[in-house]
Amino acid sequence: MQSIPTGELHIFFGAAPGVGKTWAMVDAARQRLAEGRDVVIGLVDTHDRPEFAALLAGLDVTPRREVEYQGVALHELDLNAVLRRKPEIVLIDEMAHSNVPGTRNPKRYQDVLELLQAGISVYTTLNVQHVASVAKAVEDITGIKVREQVPDFVLEMAASVRLIDLDPQELLKRLSKRLFQQQSGAQPAPGDDAFRADHLVTLRELALRVAASRADEELQKLAPPHHKPEPWGTSSRILVGISASPNNERLLRATRQLVTELHTTWLAVYVETDADRELDPASRERIQKHVQLAKELGAETLTVAGEGVADTLVAMAGQYDISRIVVGRTRRRRSLFGPRLSLADEIMERSETLDVLILS
Repeated sequence: MQSIPTGELHIFFGAAPGVGKTWAMVDAARQRLAEGRDVVIGLVDTHDRPEFAALLAGLDVTPRREVEYQGVALHELDLNAVLRRKPEIVLIDEMAHSNVPGTRNPKRYQDVLELLQAGISVYTTLNVQHVASVAKAVEDITGIKVREQVPDFVLEMAASVRLIDLDPQELLKRLSKRLFQQQSGAQPAPGDDAFRADHLVTLRELALRVAASRADEELQKLAPPHHKPEPWGTSSRILVGISASPNNERLLRATRQLVTELHTTWLAVYVETDADRELDPASRERIQKHVQLAKELGAETLTVAGEGVADTLVAMAGQYDISRIVVGRTRRRRSLFGPRLSLADEIMERSETLDVLILS
């Protein structure tokens, strides 16, 4: 269970660099300043646009910390300076950014969490491709591996996620006119595959879906209890198994999407059998990677010992009052004694009450 921050997180969210997230964030901060709130800039990338200078005028700025890395002087967020200053609101651009190696927190979103826990509200920006549950889909669409990811629980704890939308054709015009200049190394440069018109359309659709899903979750919270839908059974919670299979990552991400659509929670379980104790180091490393991914996607995770995967998953479902198990689509394997049952078949043989969802 993630600790609950005392500051408020406000995310300015978009489909791609250049849609106007940073401008909208600073504009909102100026409104708070006009209301008498104590607002400071922790780190804002102006992209060398002269119009930003006027927008930032009058806002208190916390100087950045200079860090030398591989012979290059980099300017990063000075987390300690912001904590000492302790404003009501701090602006921190590009939440998915990776900090310089050796910094207290490897990721900028971890800096954000630390500030929230200190009672400081944070305004920040985020592109859809950096949301952990969406990153693999973006890679499949654009061919670009998304290395900087923000766990979904960070979005879930936000007080607001404001979608900053721009038509893809307008974004391409903006890029072509150099109204947005690429920050070195942070995002794909204009002209890369991510900035093809068809890819921008798809990224925009993903951003709209993420924002709509969050809005729907908020609506469910506001609705009276008897108006909340209960899709199937007495418990809407979902259970999924963790394994060493390379396909398990895709299964976990698909389960996360299903959990979001059904407005529920999920439990990811790794069942260690006697055979698993003989796994090679690469397989064990994949299991640990999948456990960590499940945590980042918002699942509660467990590792349990069991004689068989199906038996143990069915038992865990009963113990945790879960009515649905998600498994991946697998082919029946053959042995000397004929076809072996798939995991889904084994689970259905052992329980008549569990719903088994098979995802490809």
